[in-house]
Amino acid sequence: MKKIFLLLALMTLVIVVLFSFQNKTKTTFTKPGYKDKHYSEQRKSGKITTAKQKPGDWFYLQRAYPNDKIPDNAYINAYQAVKDFNMQADKSVLSNTPWVPAGPTNIPGRIPCLAVHPSEPATIYAGSAAGGVFKSIDFGVTWNSIFDNEANLSIGAIAIHPNNPNIIYVGTGEANAANDTYEGVGVFKSIDAGATWTNIGLTESYKIGRIIIDPLRPDSVFVAVQGKLFGANFERGVYRSQNGGTSWEQVFSIDDTTGCIDIVIDSTTGTLLASMWTRYRDREYRTVGGMNSGIYKSTDGGENWSQLFTGLPVPADTVGRIGLTIEQTTGTVYSIYVNHPGRFMGIYKSSDLGENWTTVATQVELGDIFNGFGWYFAQIRVAPGNPNKAYALGVQLYSTDNGGSNWNFLGYGVHADHHDIYIDPNNNLYDGSDGGVSYSTDGGWNWTSFNSMPATQFYAMTIDPSNSEILYGGTQDNGSMRSTGTAVETWEKVGGGDGFYVQVDPTDQNIFYAEYQWGQMYKIDNGSWSWAVDWSFYDLDRHNWNTPFIIDPQNNLKLYYCSDKVYQSVDGTETWTQKSNDLTNGPGTGNLTYGTITTIDVAPSDSSVVYAGTDDGNVWVTTDADNSGMFSWTNISASLPNRWITRVKADPSNAAIAYVTLSGYKDDELLPHIYRTDNYGSSWTSISGDLPDFPINDVIVDPDLTNTLYIGTDFGSFFTSDMGVTWNPLGIDMPMVAIHDLDFHTGDRKLVAGTHGRSMYTLDLSIQSCCQGIRGNINGDAADDID
Repeated sequence: MKKIFLLLALMTLVIVVLFSFQNKTKTTFTKPGYKDKHYSEQRKSGKITTAKQKPGDWFYLQRAYPNDKIPDNAYINAYQAVKDFNMQADKSVLSNTPWVPAGPTNIPGRIPCLAVHPSEPATIYAGSAAGGVFKSIDFGVTWNSIFDNEANLSIGAIAIHPNNPNIIYVGTGEANAANDTYEGVGVFKSIDAGATWTNIGLTESYKIGRIIIDPLRPDSVFVAVQGKLFGANFERGVYRSQNGGTSWEQVFSIDDTTGCIDIVIDSTTGTLLASMWTRYRDREYRTVGGMNSGIYKSTDGGENWSQLFTGLPVPADTVGRIGLTIEQTTGTVYSIYVNHPGRFMGIYKSSDLGENWTTVATQVELGDIFNGFGWYFAQIRVAPGNPNKAYALGVQLYSTDNGGSNWNFLGYGVHADHHDIYIDPNNNLYDGSDGGVSYSTDGGWNWTSFNSMPATQFYAMTIDPSNSEILYGGTQDNGSMRSTGTAVETWEKVGGGDGFYVQVDPTDQNIFYAEYQWGQMYKIDNGSWSWAVDWSFYDLDRHNWNTPFIIDPQNNLKLYYCSDKVYQSVDGTETWTQKSNDLTNGPGTGNLTYGTITTIDVAPSDSSVVYAGTDDGNVWVTTDADNSGMFSWTNISASLPNRWITRVKADPSNAAIAYVTLSGYKDDELLPHIYRTDNYGSSWTSISGDLPDFPINDVIVDPDLTNTLYIGTDFGSFFTSDMGVTWNPLGIDMPMVAIHDLDFHTGDRKLVAGTHGRSMYTLDLSIQSCCQGIRGNINGDAADDID
């Protein structure tokens, strides 16, 4: 009996020890998942299988095709050409008509980096993924854009001089491996708190992960240069300036595929720690990890570097991105590791400036905080003066109060996808996420969102045909949304995740269609949600990240939906019928595959005519779209350049006339980007006129004014009144930002631009009808651009 009691006592002791150890290591508050009510509701159907989907390559692919990458210097050459063009243009009244911001400001876009004035906590600088730098001097109540006149609006890093806060450094080119922005053009410096800027070099840095200033020697500036997203380059690694950016030297590099993604400095000793990341992409191959990924240390101001090993993951091809943070009073360092292909590996802590490390979090505690795409995150922050308080940033946000023994989930009340956190001495948090900037005074348990920033990244948009004040659009990680009137701060979400095309029933504004990534289309009917896509064919087809669909302008119940094939519904998406075979060249091979339809349009004057374009250069037309069976399609792209087709648009009054716009850049030859046919595509004529070489994303045919077109491009909007012989900049007071979609309301003559980084703008074109001849054969209030 005694033996039994002893055995039971021993077992009890073991259970208690195990329970205590378990409690010590597990997170104390585990409620993972993307908190988005629309997304959660739609996951219940079983088709959206994960709480977050990794960003697609849509932006980059269309500008690179048919090459592996965007040609070197193509962006900066186009930018300069557009600046010269705009200065030399013979501006008309329309060229000087102001674009008016339409919002939203209350649903901002992605913020990769933050900086806060060291002695004025109300002064905040926020770097936008595609909208430039925003500044607030009133704790986020209002934001002013302060970087609009510079060559690149994708921001990777911001640093404020510790002794003179009027000196600010900005690194262009978001380093999060995001694919919906251009690569950067170097480092900029302001000596007047952001009023003016000067490019101070590193023009071939492409992606900048961090800028730090040595507090002991404030003229010494270090930059973490990650390099190209696609392709290899040797201009990667750690760069140093010892004269405030007047000149630069590369003080540490490894090879042409390994760059520096993060760097920290100890304010007492000047010791530097840099995380190096091997990352490479081309058409056939992709890696976000490698043997050279790791943490490296310098104790002599960057002259010499040695890799750190003790307690850290062993070098391997699967070691990926690494984030760093240092607590200045104790020299405590935390690092967060991502593997290839992008999952969370662990968090490690050092109390001796990196010489020795201990594991303080694994997937047991945090699961996969990155949801499989950690190359988009991998940041960690420690509270100043408190080495036991740290924050791990990913899709969700976690914190520890005891040096990593326990971790708390902090994700509720704040947008997901955390890219940067600034912690002030009182442990107040400033958070930069895919939803703008937020603020917490209690360590991240409760949040206030500073939602007054016009930084939304639209993929597509449309005007409610029955009310031109109601605008809809799909955005990067902020779902589909709509305005509630003319107020820029009162937009509302109508869908979660990433949003794309939206179409409103022209006979009933309470019915509209929207979609998630890869064409997951749904219908809202008087507030009731249902799937609008036929899953029986969905899983068999290829879909574009931004899948096109359209309502027939003459029949509100007839819709077209595109994968690599065209489908038609004649009953408001209750049922679908296949109307084409594969219209592409097939899926292609390698890592960067194409083979989807990117645009479709039904001729407003003749619903039997439908045009479609693909991501691999094909344009098709059918003239028997009233056929109950399969349509007969004709490939009409033989004389067009082999480029990604961004838009095909039928003329409002003549179905035989159509327009095609192209993405991409020239490769040793002049590349027109807009063409016209007047014979159903039997022949095409370039109407690019004197336009610079840049991607064109959309075209609007003015239904009232003969020979007048409006285009949205990667560098703003332009128009022609002589059918493309000459072009002029369209409007003023809009930054040189990418316009992904345009729409036109005929009755009110309102043009709306959906930008990818600066929300929406409207332009009043009614003044133009007073100055030109009226076409007079198209009337009505329906929006012309309904794709």
